[in-house]
Amino acid sequence: MPRLYSRTDAGRRAWDTQNSLVPLDCRRVLGFVERDTAPNHVGEKLSLDGLRAALEKTWARDLT
Repeated sequence: MPRLYSRTDAGRRAWDTQNSLVPLDCRRVLGFVERDTAPNHVGEKLSLDGLRAALEKTWARDLT
């Protein structure tokens, strides 16, 4: 079963303010992640090289 991603409070703030301290690829991912979002859903909406790496970056920054 794939990991499901949910936007955290920090992720919501980063998305709402478009904080430039958060890398652009992470902000793009945050635009598609809400609650219990599967990586393939984001991949369908966003053709981003290194999607898995971007998702992991948002997770490592406690944004998802």
